[in-house]
Amino acid sequence: MWEDLKELSHQVTEAWCILGDFNVVLFKEDKRGGNDVHDTEIREMIEFIKYGDLHEMRWNGPYYSWTNKTVWNRIDRALINIHWYEIFDFTHNQYLANGLSNHYPMLIHFLSSLKPKKTFLFCEMWCKHPDFQELVNSVIPSNIVTPLHQFRVVMNKLKVLLSKLHKDNYADLRAQHKLAKGELTRLQLLL
Repeated sequence: MWEDLKELSHQVTEAWCILGDFNVVLFKEDKRGGNDVHDTEIREMIEFIKYGDLHEMRWNGPYYSWTNKTVWNRIDRALINIHWYEIFDFTHNQYLANGLSNHYPMLIHFLSSLKPKKTFLFCEMWCKHPDFQELVNSVIPSNIVTPLHQFRVVMNKLKVLLSKLHKDNYADLRAQHKLAKGELTRLQLLL
């Protein structure tokens, strides 16, 4: 199972959450009662988490996630990769009170937050685009009322044009980065 999960984690390049009963504790303190936990029992889980660059999702609720009323273990977890909070930034795992099962149910909350109002920010990279100077020249008015009024008119028109320039040429930077990283990895493997 651990080798399969390692292979899967290596293939995932998007937001990923893996959760459930791993049937092993991560730390010796994750078990109360019963036999002591040995390092060899937790080694594979630790290696999987490190290999997959995973960490545990923020959580609340009872610490132990499984009990037979004699032994308490923390064996149920929600693990996420580094891309998770880029997409789902306000998520957390809540351990609920156990009922008929000896496992405490996990409930993942996707909290919504208000998106901030978009503001216009100038990007220096636009200056290097071949159409930049032409866009700027196209919005300068021929009839000057006052320098301040002219500046405001120019900036309002330029804002619209530069926003379109950005959308048409730079809006998919994450996809471009992913393609460039894939190409770099391919070239490194060829070397």
